[in-house]
Amino acid sequence: MRLISASKLGTVCALLGMAASPTYATELGLASSPAPGTELFDGKVEIKGAIMSSFQELEADDNAFNVADRSTDSGFNRIRFSLGFDIQVSERINAFVELSEEPNDFGTDDQFEISNDLSFINYMLTDDLTFRLGGVVTAVRNFGGYSDGAVVQGNPLIGNSPADMVTAESGFTVLGSHDIGSGFLKRVNWDATVTVPTFFEDFGGDRGYDYFFKGSLDLPMGFSVGGGYAFNDLGDQVTGDNPRPFSEVQTMGMVQGDGDNYNFPGSGAGARDTHAGLVPGLEVDVWQIGAQYEGEDIPLYARIWFGRAEDKFSFGDSSGNQTVASQATQFLQQTSEMQFYGTEASYYIMPSKLYGAVRYTLVTNESDNAGPDDELTRTQVGGGYWLNDVALVKAEYVSQQEGANSPGQIGDDWDGFMLEASVVF
Repeated sequence: MRLISASKLGTVCALLGMAASPTYATELGLASSPAPGTELFDGKVEIKGAIMSSFQELEADDNAFNVADRSTDSGFNRIRFSLGFDIQVSERINAFVELSEEPNDFGTDDQFEISNDLSFINYMLTDDLTFRLGGVVTAVRNFGGYSDGAVVQGNPLIGNSPADMVTAESGFTVLGSHDIGSGFLKRVNWDATVTVPTFFEDFGGDRGYDYFFKGSLDLPMGFSVGGGYAFNDLGDQVTGDNPRPFSEVQTMGMVQGDGDNYNFPGSGAGARDTHAGLVPGLEVDVWQIGAQYEGEDIPLYARIWFGRAEDKFSFGDSSGNQTVASQATQFLQQTSEMQFYGTEASYYIMPSKLYGAVRYTLVTNESDNAGPDDELTRTQVGGGYWLNDVALVKAEYVSQQEGANSPGQIGDDWDGFMLEASVVF
């Protein structure tokens, strides 16, 4: 299969000093891209890239929070591109740098700009153990295709899940991958991560750290299972002797996701408004379990996941009521809790050419005062056609249902169509 195949992922992981395992399919951007790359400086540097353009027609129903989201027009999204540099420093040290024009993350000022989207240094302590330092991926998910800016070919659909617990922050990760051999258990993969709660810099008092742990087991016949857990203690920014202004509080970014390529006029280019936005990530516990199947004899790829996030704080509106991130003006010392479930499958109708895909996600508000109508659901149906080994076109219909007390941030149901064309090199 083309979608996050183990063989293509192995090529990329070898460049990054990692074991080729589905555990690392949660890498963001070109760090997980199957782009072939071009070697420079006697093979010490390999450059690879991605370019993506898309078209959307999306509209929300009449009770959406922002009036502009209720009456929209179709149009083209800003083009995204990324350049990734794999750098072999020495036999045991390598590095990765990605420079991107990615409005999902760095587009709030509506200016075209190239940003350091993701970069890190790998120190291979042993053949099975790597220490990574820099901008590191933070996640509790082990499996799954994901669109990150221009790097979209690992995702069988166009949008992501509204409960994708993944982003990147500044810190370090220890990664391990251990071949077990033949039998029921083929490989064990794990990583442990410590970060500051931002991709940038913050040295203010009472800030705190985020902590992440996850692992997976590779089993025979294309099956894998895994789980992850994350927690932090950042609440002193709100309750300490010198509380920070609302806009300056740092939270665990993972619980807000890493950005969809869907865009509504009422949201900024770098907003996370199509993702579930109930839990702020101040004093949060998050766990997720999942499984995947990558067919060895049939062209089928499927996965399922389930998780829960609970925070001692909530987002609050100007009246002091619990709300979601897009409507928040303050934090409340009130517990917020959500549960999420998802399943996805893709199948090749024409081998190596044409495939269909479907994803369903359910997120519920489990807070004590949630009330009725507390579900957010997203259904995505689409597919893709490979023009050649590096060029892919995709189409998708998406429908998101947001109950009045759900974790949804648009405020009402919305749906529409998207088209996407991408190349890697």
